[in-house]
Amino acid sequence: DTYGCSGTIKAIAQVAHEMGFAQGLLTPASIAEVRAALLKARTVDSLKLPGLNEERRPVFAGGFLVLDAVFE
Repeated sequence: DTYGCSGTIKAIAQVAHEMGFAQGLLTPASIAEVRAALLKARTVDSLKLPGLNEERRPVFAGGFLVLDAVFE
């Protein structure tokens, strides 16, 4: 098990939870679902994810990529 408490990890967990893919824990499956939503958005300006606040939107994808690599 790994624990994370950074703002980025919390934001990713919140998005996954709001999308219905995580209930308190990030899993490879929930990370894959968030990744798919990010790829679908294609640009930061079109990135509208439930639970993602406007201040975090510009840095969300970069932080997500780091966490995604950790999961890999």
